[in-house]
Amino acid sequence: MRFVLLLVIVHINTCVHAQQFSVTNQIPDFHLPTQEVYKVIQDKKGYLWFATDFGLYRYQQGSVDKISLPENFGQPPVLTVYETTNGKILFATFTGNVFVVEKDTAIELPFSQKGYMGKFKEIVYRFTENERQQLYLFTSLGTYRISSDFRQAQRIGALPFDGIPILFEEGSLIPLNTNYLLQDIESHPTFTRFILPGIIQDTISVKLYGIPVRRYRILTARWKDFHVVTYSNSLLLIRPGHPVKEIQMGAPVITLRIDRSDGLWIGLYKSGYRYFDNPANISNPVKGLEEISVSDICTDNDGGVWFTSLERGVFYNPGMAMLQHSAGEQTPSPFTKTYQTDQGIIATLYGKPAVLIPYNNAKPHQPKDIKPLNNLLHYSETDQYRYFYNESDVIIQRRRDGNTVTIPGNRFFLTAGLNIGSTCFLTATTPEITIYDRHVKTKTIPVRERIFHLELTADSGLLAGTHNGVYYTDHYTDTVLNKASGDSGRVVQLFKTSGNHCWVLIQTRGLFLFKEGDLIKLLPARSDERYYAAAEGKDGSLWIASSGGVRIYNEQDILSGKNSVGYPITDQVVYSFTPAAGRMYMASTAGVVSLPLNPVNKKDGTIPVYLRSWTNGNIELSIASSAATQVFDYNSGTLTWTYDIASIRPEQALLYYILEGPVKNDSGRIDGKRLQLGNLRPGNYLLKVWAVRDDGSRSATLTQSFRIKPPYWQSKAFVAITLILTIALVVACAWWIIRRIRKRDERRRKMENELLSIRLQALQAQMNPHFVFNAINSIQLFILQHKELEAYHYLTQFSKLIRRVLTQSRNPLISLADELETLQIYVKLEQLRFPDRFTFTIHKSETLPDATHIYLPGMLLQPVIENAILHGMPDNPEPGKIALEITGDTERGCITFQIRDNGTKKNKAAITGRPSHEPVSSVINHERILTLNKIYNTEKFSLKIIHTDGVKSGTTVTISIPDNLDSHGKV
Repeated sequence: MRFVLLLVIVHINTCVHAQQFSVTNQIPDFHLPTQEVYKVIQDKKGYLWFATDFGLYRYQQGSVDKISLPENFGQPPVLTVYETTNGKILFATFTGNVFVVEKDTAIELPFSQKGYMGKFKEIVYRFTENERQQLYLFTSLGTYRISSDFRQAQRIGALPFDGIPILFEEGSLIPLNTNYLLQDIESHPTFTRFILPGIIQDTISVKLYGIPVRRYRILTARWKDFHVVTYSNSLLLIRPGHPVKEIQMGAPVITLRIDRSDGLWIGLYKSGYRYFDNPANISNPVKGLEEISVSDICTDNDGGVWFTSLERGVFYNPGMAMLQHSAGEQTPSPFTKTYQTDQGIIATLYGKPAVLIPYNNAKPHQPKDIKPLNNLLHYSETDQYRYFYNESDVIIQRRRDGNTVTIPGNRFFLTAGLNIGSTCFLTATTPEITIYDRHVKTKTIPVRERIFHLELTADSGLLAGTHNGVYYTDHYTDTVLNKASGDSGRVVQLFKTSGNHCWVLIQTRGLFLFKEGDLIKLLPARSDERYYAAAEGKDGSLWIASSGGVRIYNEQDILSGKNSVGYPITDQVVYSFTPAAGRMYMASTAGVVSLPLNPVNKKDGTIPVYLRSWTNGNIELSIASSAATQVFDYNSGTLTWTYDIASIRPEQALLYYILEGPVKNDSGRIDGKRLQLGNLRPGNYLLKVWAVRDDGSRSATLTQSFRIKPPYWQSKAFVAITLILTIALVVACAWWIIRRIRKRDERRRKMENELLSIRLQALQAQMNPHFVFNAINSIQLFILQHKELEAYHYLTQFSKLIRRVLTQSRNPLISLADELETLQIYVKLEQLRFPDRFTFTIHKSETLPDATHIYLPGMLLQPVIENAILHGMPDNPEPGKIALEITGDTERGCITFQIRDNGTKKNKAAITGRPSHEPVSSVINHERILTLNKIYNTEKFSLKIIHTDGVKSGTTVTISIPDNLDSHGKV
């Protein structure tokens, strides 16, 4: 076993090389049809564009789309792609044709249609613009200045001089490629001297290579205060007034890039890449991918780096500053622990310090001053000493002379160590925690469980982590350990932040805050997740490593209870963190990797989402018009939206939508990137679409309003006209029905009235004979009594009365004056029959109108007076009195006739008909009242009879009629 470990250590010592960016090969995710990729850019919207041997491709999350060329061009390789300042995507093919991308189709530019480059078989390898947005195009044989409308391409000629022809124009270096230069390269000696005109007058040596023309190019850029020129294998740094600095790259330069952080990238032929972060450190670049040809390099908006190659497709680095500091030639070394020293970061392999990573990005190497111990549990430094904790001892090395002192662990295995100040430290063994002051043992604290982690609290308390929870003391010198209440589990990290918060990381439980003896769970672990390490970064950030990778959390977000999902850094498994010199060093399965403490610009909420296309049925609609409210016919077809998510992070982003409309809101997740809506009801709609990434980031919300017009039968005009016609028809029908009903009711009422009138006439006809019979009986009585003169006088009056009755019976109503005159004639006839038997008086209220303007049914009062005379007067011992009183009742709208007599009780019974006989006139009068109410549709006709018993007997009959009867018999 020791022999195998020695081999591993020797292997690390011999195979460790300089830092490189940690990259992964992304070709399986892109589904590009080739691994020969020449160029990659990210446009302003966030799309990635790849120029490949099989054409131009645009990448959006999860898929690549090929840009179609016109059919007559076939499928030539695309050598370069460029985005202009105003957002146009230009690209050039191997055949020298230049195109602009419109949607997903390529359109050849006017100057290219003239065949400039194709005629001379020129290879277009680059576009650039100066500060005035003047576009230049570089080929293997020439340099062209392109007009703003793309119609003209003016070739820039170079004067015949010795040197590298470069034009200094408006602050930019423009290479002037010519046939002369190409021929000169092929015939020139290996070493020569060239002059850079217009820049400086110094001369430099440039090594020339007779390599294929595809890899020959002059590239220029502006980097910090320098102009950078690459030519073949050379990198030239030019600053006016200073000597030109030349660096040999060791291989031909294919690409030159300045990233968003002002770092310089060089891509080399079959030698990978070089990265320079500062001109002062130009001699020690970061290297990587040294076995392949890096054809282009692009840093994206999320801080990632994309490398294209001529042999192995596309490589990706998720954070542009993620460095892999040490690795074997074949597989990464699984370092598990890193420690901070004043020289750099030491990394341990199987508990042995194996690599020292200097802070100045120098080549990692075997630590020289670090004691090579096995099974290193903990390491710390003070200004005077280095402390090495292993399983059995604490070795203290004096930094001045390297002398060491060993403090044995008293036959017990050490499990943890902690430094307090420069000469005070603690060790943990199975039975106790031991405190050393000035390297001398001063106190022990008994323990009940095995301690694996030690940490001080803000107020000098002690925290001890075990496999079953956390123990604590109020001060590290206290001799009694108390167990913290709360969740239990295997403690993998205890750490204190600059905000004086003490955190506990339990492997299968999550992140806890230790506070006053309690463990408060603030970041619970998922059921399938295991935590490995944690540390404080910068600006209140917490770096937490789990089986799912490393995420950065905001400490205040966790303390405030926000549901923070953290910002993802890497999916590698990290076992320990060491913050030092502005970077976070991590021991991981890929070796030792590091990132700045602020690794990337977090852009939560800025996932680029765009409307790519939208259609109405088979009709494609203008994307530019999507900002305005669109109006569609009800039968125009299904609406389809296609969206692009220009996210290049590995976490997947999903689209969601809400459709607000005239019915219940529709919402949900969009399946893929296409949303189809059909059978929409007429009305106004508002569509909201946004993306959410797995790391919790969310895009801005895209909103689009549109309206579905109702069909013509649902339009307001149609509805209004239909409603008006319907109302008119209903009114007409209702009027016709009501008219028919009224006519029918009128006919029915007329018939009923006729029947009632007939019945009334019949009743009146019954009364007339009754009166006539009584009168004839009276005449007969006079004759039998031989009173011829009285009989003659009676007969004369009788005939006069009969004529009046017959005349009045033709009309339904007669005036009150006629009725009273008829009554007086009748009463006089009865007084002839019964002389001196009774008196008759009439009293009319003065408030009533003239009697000629009051109308009532004929023969209405006569039967009542007749009953009073015939049934109340004959046997009355007292002088008879019959009185008629006429009054008005304005509240009821009636005229009342009250007939009072003082007839005897015996005759009252005869009047009411209660024991035997009921007068016929009384019965007829009751029936007439009922009939009159029916005819005139009223209840104002009434008849009441009141009998009075006692000393003063008599009968009162009250008849009421409406006060608005007219001469035509109407009410």
